[in-house]
Amino acid sequence: MNHDSVPSEHSSGSVTHWLQRWRCGDREVLPLLVAQFYDQLKRRARRYVHVDQSLSPTALINEWYLCMMRRPVSPIKNRRHFLAGAALTLRHLAANFRRAAAPRKKMLPFHEAALLAPTGSLATKPLAIRQALALLAAQDPRCAEIFVMRYWLGLSLDELVAGTQLSRATVQRELLFARRWMAAQIDDHSAPRP
Repeated sequence: MNHDSVPSEHSSGSVTHWLQRWRCGDREVLPLLVAQFYDQLKRRARRYVHVDQSLSPTALINEWYLCMMRRPVSPIKNRRHFLAGAALTLRHLAANFRRAAAPRKKMLPFHEAALLAPTGSLATKPLAIRQALALLAAQDPRCAEIFVMRYWLGLSLDELVAGTQLSRATVQRELLFARRWMAAQIDDHSAPRP
């Protein structure tokens, strides 16, 4: 892939055009998008590759690229949506690689709750978490989106601030509210009914 032919990051018009072409089914723009966002994809891939794995961040990005070329074109709204989708897919690919590399170990099923409270009692309530998140999304879509980007996609606070174009304090308040609201909903859901 020739990185010299890729415009600078300041040419958001080109990226917007490439994303529009992708939405229309033009797979030839994927190398351009990858080249444009390669550094961000590489940083994300490094987070998902563990030291004890033989999978490198570059190999993970290559697997993601092949996956993107095989799957149906998804309606990507903007660069933030593209990067969030890429992060989610990179995470799943890395998890699949870890499971395949350790077939003799008894692997526990993946639950979204482990991301919400890795050491807490919520790890046994994935259905309650999905239901609570659906309620939060219906009441406050922005708050739910920030929650998902932080706890499911693993974006840092700085990445959330840049991606949402909200102040750091607002993002922190949204995360605090979402986490407390989700915990209260899950506690209510799991309480015994009379």
